[in-house]
Amino acid sequence: MLDFHVAVFAANEGDAIARCVAAIDRAARGSATQISVLLNGTKDDSEARLRAVPLYQAGMSVYRIAAADKSNAINVFLRQLRGHAKLYVAVDGYAEIGDGSLRALREAFEQHPQAHIASGIPTAGRSAAATTRATLAGGVVNGQLYAMSPLFVRQFSERGLHLPVQLYRGDGLLGSIAAHDFRPTETDWDAQRVIGVSSASFRFRPLSWWRWRDVRRQYARWVRQARGLLENAAIKEIIYRDGYEALPDNANGMIEDWLAKHRPQPRTAAEAYFTRRAIHALRSGPRLGAMAAEPVFSRQPVLV
Repeated sequence: MLDFHVAVFAANEGDAIARCVAAIDRAARGSATQISVLLNGTKDDSEARLRAVPLYQAGMSVYRIAAADKSNAINVFLRQLRGHAKLYVAVDGYAEIGDGSLRALREAFEQHPQAHIASGIPTAGRSAAATTRATLAGGVVNGQLYAMSPLFVRQFSERGLHLPVQLYRGDGLLGSIAAHDFRPTETDWDAQRVIGVSSASFRFRPLSWWRWRDVRRQYARWVRQARGLLENAAIKEIIYRDGYEALPDNANGMIEDWLAKHRPQPRTAAEAYFTRRAIHALRSGPRLGAMAAEPVFSRQPVLV
């Protein structure tokens, strides 16, 4: 039985992945911890950097998935790789968690046994203060760092649930499932089932307008955020009628079905533009199916 099983989700995060894993290793001090890195659609040197990073506390297994899709990677972890652990933790491959974060997440569940998910908070960035306030109020899942209780993970699997492939806001859907205690047609949203933890922290390098790669990444993020609004509307229409079990295998068709009956209502000219780009990307891009994880290598910590 592990104390922590930490899933790291990464797509072309070679610049940050070694720091991410090293931070988890430091936070794992004194605990039985396994790190599972899911490289989804990665074409950079992440694998080489992971082979080189020193580990002193945690074991690590690295997997490859054919295409970049975090929701699919979350499904793989929760339904196939999770094993037995006292706590399941998700970390984005570009984030560095604080040294006390794993311990803080564990203690938060001990103090709030009704919670299914506990989220960490950012320590830097222009929106850090606002994000922290919202997270500590409850009901918010920050995809960079959150933990799931064994009961939540077990019920997710036993109920046959999954996140639709190509769903941008997969972490948020997990939060919705947790807040409704799996039963959206019977149980009111309870923000205290998704708690924020002030002493579980993460940081990452903010995007810069002076780096062309960052500019492109921010543009793609705005398009995905516009898509996320469409996803949310489509998901609500399904779950409040038929429950989470009725969600489709792929999010694209779900959004198309919603668009056939509804017209998006963007609030600003910018939102209208990115909504159009999101719909274009939806209709011109590939539709993915569920993808398996291929093991790459495993390592045990160095004995010191």
